[in-house]
Amino acid sequence: MKKILILIALIMLAIAVFAQPSKGSYPEVKVLSQKRDAFYFKVSRDLLGSEVEVIHDNGKVVAKERMKGRKMLIDFFDMESGVYVIRVTQGRYVKTFTHEKKLKLNAFEMLGHRVVHSDGAITYGMVSFFQPGVSQ
Repeated sequence: MKKILILIALIMLAIAVFAQPSKGSYPEVKVLSQKRDAFYFKVSRDLLGSEVEVIHDNGKVVAKERMKGRKMLIDFFDMESGVYVIRVTQGRYVKTFTHEKKLKLNAFEMLGHRVVHSDGAITYGMVSFFQPGVSQ
């Protein structure tokens, strides 16, 4: 009788141990920051060497790179505005994120229209300057 109880206890213990996934058994992507014009993320060790693609909302693949380390920073500063999809792929594992690059205008662009002159110079229409202390 004792042997049967010990055998049942060992079987239950084995089931409990094998039923729990180990901490690093599943690939994981964690977003560390998504502020302003940057997307910063970290991957688990399982995803080292995975492919990262940045795709604009018009369907064009803007950038493609392999993960050489566990962390990656994607800089959207010089990219055009729109919604981008960041896709991390390794084998059958695919994880996607979205990042919105908002249109940021400088002070002159906010005030008027862009004008390109024949000499190549660019000015912005409807811009007036105010100089304190000088009569207009």
